[in-house]
Amino acid sequence: MIKKILKSLGLVLLTALTILAIFIAFNFTYLKRIVTSNGIEQVRVVDWYEPTVEMRATPEPEKINKIPNNNDAMNEQYSDAIEYAEQINSSAFLIWQGGELILDKYWAPYSADNYTQTHSIHKSLLSMLVGIAIDEGKITSVDDYASKYIGEWVDQPLGQITVKNLLTMTSGLGEKKPPNFFLFSQFMRLLNDPDISAVAQSLPQKIAPGTEFEYINTNPQLLVDVIESATGQSYETYLQDKIWSKMAAKSGYLWMDREDGTPHGYCCLISQPEDLLRIGLLVLNKGKINGEQVVPESWIEDATRPSADNPNYGYLMWRGTPYVKQRKYSATGPFTALHSEPYLADDVIFFDGFGGQRVYIVPSRELIIVRVGETRMDFDDSIIPNRVISSLDAKKVKEEASQHHKFTLGMIDTTIKADHTDTLDIQVTYPANSQGEFPLIVFSHGNFLTANAYHQLIDTWVKKGYVVAAPTHLDAGGFEAGSQARKEHGSDWLTASRVLDMQVTANQISTILEDTENFKGQVLTNKYIAAGHSYGALAAQILGGASLQVQGDSSRNIPNSLKDDRVVGVVAFSPPGVMENRLTAKAWTTMDTPQLVITGTKDVLPPFWPNYEMHKVSYENALAGENYLLVLNEVDHYFGNLIGRLDHVVNPQKQALQNASDISLHFMQTYMNNNNTIVTPFSDLQLDDFSEVVQFEHR
Repeated sequence: MIKKILKSLGLVLLTALTILAIFIAFNFTYLKRIVTSNGIEQVRVVDWYEPTVEMRATPEPEKINKIPNNNDAMNEQYSDAIEYAEQINSSAFLIWQGGELILDKYWAPYSADNYTQTHSIHKSLLSMLVGIAIDEGKITSVDDYASKYIGEWVDQPLGQITVKNLLTMTSGLGEKKPPNFFLFSQFMRLLNDPDISAVAQSLPQKIAPGTEFEYINTNPQLLVDVIESATGQSYETYLQDKIWSKMAAKSGYLWMDREDGTPHGYCCLISQPEDLLRIGLLVLNKGKINGEQVVPESWIEDATRPSADNPNYGYLMWRGTPYVKQRKYSATGPFTALHSEPYLADDVIFFDGFGGQRVYIVPSRELIIVRVGETRMDFDDSIIPNRVISSLDAKKVKEEASQHHKFTLGMIDTTIKADHTDTLDIQVTYPANSQGEFPLIVFSHGNFLTANAYHQLIDTWVKKGYVVAAPTHLDAGGFEAGSQARKEHGSDWLTASRVLDMQVTANQISTILEDTENFKGQVLTNKYIAAGHSYGALAAQILGGASLQVQGDSSRNIPNSLKDDRVVGVVAFSPPGVMENRLTAKAWTTMDTPQLVITGTKDVLPPFWPNYEMHKVSYENALAGENYLLVLNEVDHYFGNLIGRLDHVVNPQKQALQNASDISLHFMQTYMNNNNTIVTPFSDLQLDDFSEVVQFEHR
């Protein structure tokens, strides 16, 4: 019993001596901060940070136009991103896009007026301040040795440390042998000591500068000393005068190591979420705020470029590409940040605050996202921006498909003569009584069918400003007429004549329309879209470069290639797959024209295509490049009874056909590059908002 008591007393004494040693080594302030730390709530319980220094705001901050945050449509559109933000206990979640704050969501008890301690987001702001100091000539260059401004603070036998080394986390400084007791580490001392400049300047050189990326807080903290020495001003005053007072709507605060001491330059900027958004705007607007060039444009470009030792890092700013699943903070350290999937945009820049404090900037989408809240070690960096980009792109597709003028329809049926046939019946649907230039689609119907069976699709294109010309092929008019045509002409000629029908239609479309009373515009003929359904899709693909696989059942001389260089895109609804003795996968290996293949999970047609996967053959074998596949859920060969065979007794799949029309329109407008062109590249299209889409890919 006495031994147990003595043992307990010994542990108490050891603990007391440890605390006393810390107290003696680091003083009362250090000990108090260690003992009273609030853990994960430190980002939201900002009163703990004292002392602080205020940075005054501008009386005329850049106005942020807001869509009301109770907008049900916005909440619904971005519900997936909001769900994740809520799941990780966020306080605030802001989405700014295209000049408007389209979503600002706060979770009780937090609101727009609450302040957040933002951890390392401060580093990216510090980077911009260095750029200003260089522009003003206070710092000569990023290649200056830091010792030019703060003296030879440590022995640097392995090479002099430059300002650029500090900006890119390649100084070579580090603890050669970290202490066993965490409270004595450089990290904890730099956080809690009342003289953090002295702590920063005490870290020895471990490796040669410029040889290895190692993310340590000492680097930006030394930049605070460089700025103060170079400018002759305190860091907080220089930051206030050069950035905060020109940008922010509300005061910001910096945590000081002591009264009238030094601010933490690597962390602990205390700000309201909207002003974090404004920091992001400085990057998006290439250094401008309210029309004033606050940060040099050239610095924003330099700061967001990949650095030599870490392509995911610039000047105290992170880059989303190249993709790495576990983003490392050092070559040897244990800490990583999860990116479960690549970003959906190649130009993501972000400010990384510990545990999920983030500002994402995506210039290609004119997009800024702010998330602050509980510190989460399981934070997944790619989820929020990807869900926002996905929802944003899906919305854009729908808006772009509906925002263009809806033209009234005109239609003519006519007959022309051509070298390959005595007569060719053509049906032309066009925008009636409208001025301007109109792009052309030449459409090929399926086997044994007619162009009249496709107006549920064709009319949607014409209403958006296209002329659609659909020739009637030799096999039209039903199974008996088609079978008789095959016996008479051979399958080789039936296929070849379809392609020639489409070419001659494109050749003569201007002549066809020139005497049409209510067609007031001009049809473009130097380029066009080839489209088709089923076997008509194959004809369109042959125009786009697929080979015509001749079987030898025709007496005519038929070339293997009938490619038309005017075809800038192919839209293939349910193209045929491999057909025994008639069509092999090699047919599509020569096709290099951009194409969109559309099929559905019920797109089967026994005995030819018992599985819808067979319709993917043309996509899988065409040359990689601008080659796309769209698979729609529960969609059959005829979209119910809406195209092709209108007598099918099945439920019409109206929404699926509308979605297919909208997506194909986006594809065609991208490659026609006409006046109605949609800006978003088709390769960037995200279709998560279309419930019928089960697969969309690009190769």
